Amino acid sequence: MLVTGAPGWLGSRLARRLLDSGRRVRCLVYRDDWSKTAALEVLAGAELVFGDVRHPGAVAAALRDVGTVFHLAAARHPRTVRDYTSVNVDGTRQLASAAERLGVEHVVFVSSLSVHGHNSDPNVAFDEASPLAPKTAYAESKRDAEQVLLSTIVPTTILRPGPFYGPGQTEGMARLMRLVARGAVPVFRGALDRRRSYVHVDNVVEALLLAERREPLGGALLIGDARPHSTSELIEAMAAALGVTLRLVSIPLGLSRIAELGARLSHRAWGRHLGFLDMAGELGRDAFGRIDAARRVLGYAPMLTLADGMTQAARGV
Repeated sequence: MLVTGAPGWLGSRLARRLLDSGRRVRCLVYRDDWSKTAALEVLAGAELVFGDVRHPGAVAAALRDVGTVFHLAAARHPRTVRDYTSVNVDGTRQLASAAERLGVEHVVFVSSLSVHGHNSDPNVAFDEASPLAPKTAYAESKRDAEQVLLSTIVPTTILRPGPFYGPGQTEGMARLMRLVARGAVPVFRGALDRRRSYVHVDNVVEALLLAERREPLGGALLIGDARPHSTSELIEAMAAALGVTLRLVSIPLGLSRIAELGARLSHRAWGRHLGFLDMAGELGRDAFGRIDAARRVLGYAPMLTLADGMTQAARGV
């Protein structure tokens, strides 16, 4: 089987689980992000193919004699919006074309809950039938990548997880945790109860493994923790893990809306991605879904909790 997007955060944890269970794993590694030494260390035991998911030759070499592909490769916080289209959409198109030609049996693709945008009613969760209404360039690229795969004959299962947290977490989460560690955290007034479908990275790994064992779905499933978490719960879990007394500094919710507009203007007018503006805008909105379908179809039962993940992150596990 092939894992793209390794040795990135999710890809490395998935590959490690597969390798530790005795599976044969090949990884497509983007050399500009990972030196050969670093990749060999993180992915010890895997067959490595160094190349770019956008390049037909590299993709064909990686897919040789492969039955299942976990397609995780993606640009998450690039400098330009063009990179979202180039990697997330065009890269998926290259992979889908080669998979179709070479007879790949199953592509399990990691998309994002963000393709649904924001909950219009804070009491109504998204489900798989909710409209696609992406609000960021990243979410738009994930929606387009889904459509690329679903327009081919390649058997596909799509997972739409919410924002990850846990050991080795993203710079955005790490930045928030550093603010908590200092004892004073700016929060948008009235937004502490905003809910999002946060998900422990290893709960996503579990969902991927379950999806691989089932017949291709030909559609999408929402993935999250057992329940959505509010911003307040997220920050309090960080404080508890760090053992600090939390002091919240209230700032106007309007600043979140300004950040949201600024991110969109930067995307459309200058083609620039400003991740801190996206994050500020997202923290002022609800973005949560139901995982009932994943429970029913996959037998998905997320065991790891927000407290687990923040404790692991605080310890640097």
